[in-house]
Formats: sequence, structure tokens, C-alpha cells
Amino acid sequence: MAESNSYEEQRRRQVEENRRKLEELRLHHLSAAARPKPNPNPRPKRKAPGPGELRRSGRVAGLPEQPNYLKGSEQRGYRGVYEAYAVWKGPTDEERAAAVVAAAAKQKAEELQRRIHGILWPAFVKPVTHDCASRAAVMVLQPFLDRIGCILGGLYLILDRVRAVARGCRSERLDKTM
Repeated sequence: MAESNSYEEQRRRQVEENRRKLEELRLHHLSAAARPKPNPNPRPKRKAPGPGELRRSGRVAGLPEQPNYLKGSEQRGYRGVYEAYAVWKGPTDEERAAAVVAAAAKQKAEELQRRIHGILWPAFVKPVTHDCASRAAVMVLQPFLDRIGCILGGLYLILDRVRAVARGCRSERLDKTM
């Protein structure tokens, strides 16, 4: 405890000594003199003059008043297009054809699902257009299912039956087992 007091006492003495030296050298007066003095009355900023009357040359002043083209722009929408052009006119021919194809694919899928629904095992059918199915990598499951069927044996019979119902014919293996 005495050591900490002696340290604090020594520090306080050192600070007072430094303060006295600064007073003798008058460093704080020198630094204050070196600083620029603030302007006591800053000059107020001038305000811009208000919009006055337009000046025109004598050649233009004699002409009739020009039309205001900006007034017509208020009728346009934010896209800069007249509202008459922004009206939806119905589906295009491509959209109609795609809708017909999608409806036909959905109808076929529902019919297939009705036929498969009589089977005891579940079947999952999703309506997909031919265009979508021909590009989908997910639809390339047939070789994978064949490999699984060969490996698992009994499952092959189930897969064969589901495929046969999907094709609309009875399986030869199914007839042999039943």
C-alpha cells in the first residue's frame, strides 16, 4: 500500500514539475498565438435571386406562344408509355398453344392415374408436357430402376407390374406368379 502511495506521490510531483516548466517557457501562449483567430462576424451568404421574367429577343417576342410539350407528358405513365398501349390484350398464340398442350398432358396424366389407382401399391403421376419431359434429366430413371429391380428381385415384379399397367397390358411374369 505504501509503495502505491509513493508511486502516486512521485507521479503527482512529476506532473507539477512539468506544468511549471511549461509556464516558464510559456509554450501554451505560443501555441495560442500560432492558432488563427476565429472571424468574429462571419459574412452572411447571399441568397439567390428569385426567378424573374424571361427575357426574349425581339425576333422571338413577336412570335405566337409556343405549345407546352411537357403538359402532354403528364398523361403518360411512369414508364413513359401512353396508357392505351399498356392495356393487356390477352394471351398470344404461343401462350394459347402451350395451354392446350398442358391441358392435354394433364388429361392424359389423370387418365393414367385413374387406371393405376386400382393397384394396391402407390403410384405418383405428375402431368408434364412432352417438351419439358424430353429435356428433364430427372426423367431418365428407367436404367436406374432396371438395375434396382435386378438387384432386389422381388421389387422387380412390382416395378414390372406398374410398368405393365402404365403401358396398358398385363405382365407375363405377373401371369406366371398368379
